[in-house]
Amino acid sequence: IRDSCRETQEAMQSIAEMDFSATTAEILRHVCICQTCRQLLYQQRKEMLESLPAYELSPEFPCESVSSSEIFVYTISFGLDPTNDQYAKFRPSFTSHLVKCRTCLEKMQELHNIIYAILERPDSDVVTRFALDES
Repeated sequence: IRDSCRETQEAMQSIAEMDFSATTAEILRHVCICQTCRQLLYQQRKEMLESLPAYELSPEFPCESVSSSEIFVYTISFGLDPTNDQYAKFRPSFTSHLVKCRTCLEKMQELHNIIYAILERPDSDVVTRFALDES
């Protein structure tokens, strides 16, 4: 097992719970590019999901209004830098909801499956290009 995988796996619980203060940008980036670690994250969140109640009403975040674009950064943590995160004090109110809400965590898992199915598909004549900007 590579050092980067070992470090990532040690931080996996914190990453799954979206406690980014307990990890680094390098580890979050590694989760995005390592198929093994991505699968471990998916599995960890699946276990969290299975332990949640079937339905819980949240007046703070109406789940039907939580969009894929709002959870994208938590599904694909590439580019998050916990050390220099200007939004760090605002994230916990949303992320604590995501990990405790069955509906929203299911949305994250579905988005995870869609995005990584594209990334991991076998060679084909179709090319997918993904570009990150500073925004």
